[in-house]
Amino acid sequence: LCALLAIGLVASSLRSQGKRIAIHFLDGYGLKTGDTLRYRGIDVGSVSNVRLDADLQGVEVSIQLLPGNEHLAVEGSQFWIQRARLRLGHVTGLDTVLGAKYVGVVPGEPTAPPVSHFVGQETPLGFTDGQSMEIRILFPAGEGLEEGDRVRYRGISVGEVTSVELAS
Repeated sequence: LCALLAIGLVASSLRSQGKRIAIHFLDGYGLKTGDTLRYRGIDVGSVSNVRLDADLQGVEVSIQLLPGNEHLAVEGSQFWIQRARLRLGHVTGLDTVLGAKYVGVVPGEPTAPPVSHFVGQETPLGFTDGQSMEIRILFPAGEGLEEGDRVRYRGISVGEVTSVELAS
């Protein structure tokens, strides 16, 4: 009876865990066990292990997905380590200066086959594939807005300012 109860508890524990995935990065950028995997600002998993590759040419990050988020681990999903980036007059990832770094994800197509090993991107993704469009916006003031500034939606780069000019 005790053995059956133990088997039941172990099976229940394994079922309540999500899928485990591995991501290879060239650099770990200070990522550590316990940091999160986020999609659209929501925690969908956590870093369970960070270790150097055997050949010392990169970092292998193991991530435990939360139950119900297995659809993020499909072919074509892209991962990156969100960290602070500075460039002249522009800062991104400021939340990672004071808080923990995290791994960001953009999932592949929902119909893509599941996979468990990925190669991580070194920079956050900009949606540069597919169709693009130019949008003109009239602001009452444009202080600090410069060509090359990123346009972001929910923390993901979706475009860039291509020109700033005075209205007639």
